[in-house]
Amino acid sequence: MLQEGVRLKDVAYQIGYNDEFYFSRMFKKEVGVSPTAYIKTRRQKIVAYSATVLGQLLALKILPYAAPLHPKWTSYYYAKHRHDIPLHLSGYRFNVDWEANVNVLEQAQMDCIISTDQLQPVEKERLTRLAPVHVVPLYERSWRDQLMSIAAIVNAPDEAGVWLERYNRKLQRVRERLYEVLRGETVLIVSMFHDRLFLFPSIGMRDVFADLGLRAPDGAAAYSGNQCISLEELTALDADYLLLNIRQESVTLNHWELLQTTNEWQDLKAVRRGRVHQISSDPWREYSAHAIERMVQDAYERLCEGCE
Repeated sequence: MLQEGVRLKDVAYQIGYNDEFYFSRMFKKEVGVSPTAYIKTRRQKIVAYSATVLGQLLALKILPYAAPLHPKWTSYYYAKHRHDIPLHLSGYRFNVDWEANVNVLEQAQMDCIISTDQLQPVEKERLTRLAPVHVVPLYERSWRDQLMSIAAIVNAPDEAGVWLERYNRKLQRVRERLYEVLRGETVLIVSMFHDRLFLFPSIGMRDVFADLGLRAPDGAAAYSGNQCISLEELTALDADYLLLNIRQESVTLNHWELLQTTNEWQDLKAVRRGRVHQISSDPWREYSAHAIERMVQDAYERLCEGCE
């Protein structure tokens, strides 16, 4: 549809619709806008300056002109969209390679740049020379509010509404299934970095936990907000399930190998019962609509594993 000179009738025929008007109706029902309006907004050259912005744009069914893509640091987006997004920015640890990213963008033409508010002043100043820069606060507002803000920037509010309605329906189905499976048993989300353990370290983890109606053990609230927890304290919480995020770098991985050999770890109830499920930083440490939906699906598949 985004190719120059393409006819809507031909697009409809290529994907199996003999009637372009029926295709238009079904497209609007699915996406929220007509094919004509969709094409008009999608021909903008938008830069997603962070993985979070990329995740929000993908929920709106918008493929940006440039985005951070890396086979490790943004592996999901790299695998799915590296051939669809023309300009690849560095996805290595946000802000580390910002000068290289700006240099790449200086060679391109774009309509706007959308970023979170983690820009350094000199970085933002250089970006504003290239195109209008829209900054969306990352932690001051919920991912839903961020989605609506970005939708307003790219003129896609209807698409945002359709996505949120679909997400809420899916969320309700998953909540009901988890309620049936868990029957009040407790769950903790734990992250390991170097030799330390943290409960619910990211805002996305906390939001999804609440959205899914999961139950934490009594006393877990004392460790909210990315506070470190000892193995003894984790044992005392006595959770039935652990969703465990191991940071994928050498120091942490070495400590993880050692931790698994200790009696304290082996004595955890969730470990004894085979209810420890490793979760990846991608998507669990990203805060966007697209990542949140993937977290919901991931939690469902892990906690309901073998329950069908």
